[in-house]
Amino acid sequence: MTEIAIDKEKRPIAEWLPRGNSNELVYLTRRGRKKFVVVPLDDMDQEVMAIRKNAALMAHIHELSERARKGPTKSIDEVRAELGIPRRKKKSKR
Repeated sequence: MTEIAIDKEKRPIAEWLPRGNSNELVYLTRRGRKKFVVVPLDDMDQEVMAIRKNAALMAHIHELSERARKGPTKSIDEVRAELGIPRRKKKSKR
């Protein structure tokens, strides 16, 4: 773990970032308190970034979210009846 005082640091970023495939975290502090953390990207981060850059996909996700939020909705009992799923019996307390 490395701590860098961002209000006092004069070196270029490249000089204090971890080298190579390090998993080291770099904490950026202001007035002695941790404010930010620099973490290495992993495969999941890169996938999320690629998804967010896909404007058509993001628009589609937004449209689906809005449609789900605005309705129409069904209760869990309606969904169970539609799919033929019986209600679970409640466990008795002993």
